[in-house]
Order: sequence, then C-alpha cells, then structure tokens
Amino acid sequence: MADAYRSLGRGYSAVRQPDPRIARQVHAALGAAATVLNVGAGAGSYEPDGRNVLAVEPSATMLRQRPPGSAPAGCAVAGHLPCVDDRLDAALAVLTVRHWRGPAAGAACPGGRWCSRGTSR
Repeated sequence: MADAYRSLGRGYSAVRQPDPRIARQVHAALGAAATVLNVGAGAGSYEPDGRNVLAVEPSATMLRQRPPGSAPAGCAVAGHLPCVDDRLDAALAVLTVRHWRGPAAGAACPGGRWCSRGTSR
C-alpha cells in the first residue's frame, strides 16, 4: 500500500493538536477497558493514559512522529490487524475510518468494544 501521508503527513504532529472535547469522549466511550488497540493511530493524539495500548498505523511517516513514551506501535492496516481473539477490551479509531477500504474489516477483533470517532466514506 502506498503511503498517502508520505508528503501529506510531514509536520502533522506539530499542526494537529488533540482536542480535549474529543479526548473526553474517547475516554468515556472506552469505559473500563484496560487493553486497547488504536487503529490508524497516526501520531497518537488520542491514546488514553493509564491503559495498555497497542497502536497500529499504515504510514511510516506518521509512525515516526509519535512522541517518546507513547504506546508501542506497528505498521498495519485496518483489514489486517495484529490481534488475538479475546486479548483486547476495546478497539479505538479516531479520525481514521474514512481512509479504510472497508470499515467493517477494521472491527475484526471480537470480544471487545468498538469506539470510533470521525466520518466514513
């Protein structure tokens, strides 16, 4: 898959700052979830503190912008998530679903809650 953010994503983390209102909604939607998969994690703007988070992002450009100390992150796309059944309490997708070929493919981790913020195609 071509990295659409190779040029578009340069300097993204300096420009795109988390909106506290969205962060509050994300935290509330995740409830008591202790383990969270952040799908389309980008620079990690809305990753919840105090939880075990695994981040996946298809763009190497975006992965390089993750701040020190952020959740472990790997390169993956929504349709091919590196999760094991019943190992996650929730999946999180913030402002990313519109980029997916098929949003339902991203919800392939059974047994957890699905929290999505943003628009789809």
